[in-house]
Order: sequence, then C-alpha cells, then structure tokens
Amino acid sequence: GKLIGCFGRIRPQKGVDIFIDTMIKVCTEDRLAVGIICGQTTTEHRDFEEDLRARVADAGFSDRIIFLGTQPSNRLPLLFAALDLYVAPQRNEGFGLTPIEAMACGAPIIATTAGAFEEMVLNKKTGYIVEIEDIANMTERLVELLSNERKRKAFAKASIERVAQHFDIKGEAAALVKLYKELLLEA
Repeated sequence: GKLIGCFGRIRPQKGVDIFIDTMIKVCTEDRLAVGIICGQTTTEHRDFEEDLRARVADAGFSDRIIFLGTQPSNRLPLLFAALDLYVAPQRNEGFGLTPIEAMACGAPIIATTAGAFEEMVLNKKTGYIVEIEDIANMTERLVELLSNERKRKAFAKASIERVAQHFDIKGEAAALVKLYKELLLEA
C-alpha cells in the first residue's frame, strides 16, 4: 500500500479529524492508500477519538485508517521512514516538530498554514502547504502525490536535503545562543 501518516496528540487542535475526513476521501479514490494515526489521547479527548473511530468504521475503512496509539520514541523514526507521505493538518500549532522529523526520514509533507509549517515546508518542492481545514485541497494534493511516484521521490529527496541544510541541531543551538546573547545585551 501507500502509507500516509499523521502523528501527534489526538485532539481537535491537531486536526486529526481533518486527516480522517481527508483519508476517507483518499481511500475512496486510491485502493492502495492506508492512513496511520500515531499519538496519545488524553482522557479529556477520548470522546473525540471515539467519534473519529466511528467515522472511519461508518465509511468502511477500519482496516485502512488505523489508530496506532502512543508509540515508544525509539519506534518513531521507523514509522516516519515507512511513510510515503506525512500530513500535518493542524488548526493551531506553535513550531511543531513532526513535519521536520518526517522530512528527515524522506517523507514529503502536506501541511496547513498553521504555526511555522510554511517556514519548514517548501511549497511544491518538499510538499504542499494548504489552508487550514481545506479538506478538498488536501485530498487533491494527496491523490496527486500518491499517483506520481517520481514527484513523491523528488519531494522526498528535497525534504531530506532541506532538513540537513536548515534544521541541523548544531545550527539550531548556535542560533539560540546568538539570540540569548542579543537579548542579554539589550537588557
């Protein structure tokens, strides 16, 4: 199959319902598409998760849209590396590391305009940026990339290069040290 992932806490802010609605449409169009949701559900969001599971079951895709629950951190790189595509459907986000983690593992990204995603994902080079809650556009982009292996591979290669060039931990640490020094001088 073609594996599409959405990782993070299961709650409305993270847009997991958007991912589910998108994947139901994608699974209808592409019989090889499989979605995985990986992440913790806190007690206050158990009803939200149950509603999502019911939507998936009602659509007849319980075997193709799979809830993995919380996974050990040492398993996440393997899960990211197994993906053909990664979706970051957030409604609201600060920085959010999962797109960078997926890109580092060679997964092209479809992300919303939430938070810093537009700084991470180069639209039409490492993936696509879509408006928040734009299920139609997200579905269209997913179907397009699932049907175009050459483009998916080009986006994957560009994703790995982008992370290596712009999100190296040493570079990030140096930038933080520089910022702290500047703030101290201003104080």
